[in-house]
Amino acid sequence: MSHGSLGLNSPAQFHDFSEVTELVGRKQIGFWDYLNVRGHFELAAAFAKLYWPDFIEVDGSIFLAEQYSEANYRAWRERGVAREQVESAINHCHVYDLFLNADRDQVDPVVYETIGKTLQKTWACALADAFPNRTFTFSYAIEPDAYGPTLTFWELPPSNS
Repeated sequence: MSHGSLGLNSPAQFHDFSEVTELVGRKQIGFWDYLNVRGHFELAAAFAKLYWPDFIEVDGSIFLAEQYSEANYRAWRERGVAREQVESAINHCHVYDLFLNADRDQVDPVVYETIGKTLQKTWACALADAFPNRTFTFSYAIEPDAYGPTLTFWELPPSNS
């Protein structure tokens, strides 16, 4: 029994599965076989940074380094928006936006959902590793009629207990 699949069970769910199996020379392939045909080291390193991102701390707030801009942060703060809401807004990520050149119509929705759920888990681990004494919460939503899976996180205020 497989554990932790997060919905994606086989590369057979990928739109180019038959092409890849032909290249491999087998009708059944695993994810690593698929990566062996379609991937390369630079792409793997970029995905490593996606799944285990860098963070930036500004005025006690934690942001995904790739999402942060000083001007955007200042604009939110100047409007008097609460710290947690600013973190949530800046850290907000649409999975579709990570792959703007992809043909979404060819991709099984479970692929996007697997990416979103995996990002939530790995970002939580990365935050716990980088900030072991701080607590973060996540919001994950699937918007099939709108703009696909989205996620964000923010730090919970310290409890007064």
